[in-house]
Amino acid sequence: MLSKNAVALDRLQEESLARDACLTEIMEIEKQYHDRMDDFQQKFEERYPHNNRVKHKRRPNAELERSVMCPFPGCGRPYGKETALNLHLKRKHNGGSKTDREDTTRGLLQFYSEGKRMPHDQLLKLKNIPPCLIGEIQEKHGILISDASLRALEQDITKLNSHHEELIQVEMMQQKPKGA
Repeated sequence: MLSKNAVALDRLQEESLARDACLTEIMEIEKQYHDRMDDFQQKFEERYPHNNRVKHKRRPNAELERSVMCPFPGCGRPYGKETALNLHLKRKHNGGSKTDREDTTRGLLQFYSEGKRMPHDQLLKLKNIPPCLIGEIQEKHGILISDASLRALEQDITKLNSHHEELIQVEMMQQKPKGA
């Protein structure tokens, strides 16, 4: 029995030494890996120094100067940048992109400057147009339009905008969860 215990003890000691050798080898491999990664990181940072730049910190809401206002009657929400206003116009007033609104307004001005009026069904296919955009586009492109045609265009745009606002209200009512 004593010899069996001695044999088992010898095997246990051999396996323990083998395990220690494996652990030492693993630790050496990990050390080499970390050394290589540190070296790689250092070379990468030397080669691409722009990755170390400081991120831009956003200003808190309280610090934003909200000087850009929504031009739609009854809205008037303030925004810090024109891009935020454009997103608001696109989402809340069915205004499309800034380019869409400007192109549509320019086309309408040219159409109305010839003394024509757009049929109601075609007018409803257009995006919402802020009333102040008429004067801006008229100035920018030098489109001459009579006062009567300008009033007719303003009336049609007001009707268009109110129609779109009604559609938005209906959509919002349909999207409300039941029981809310």
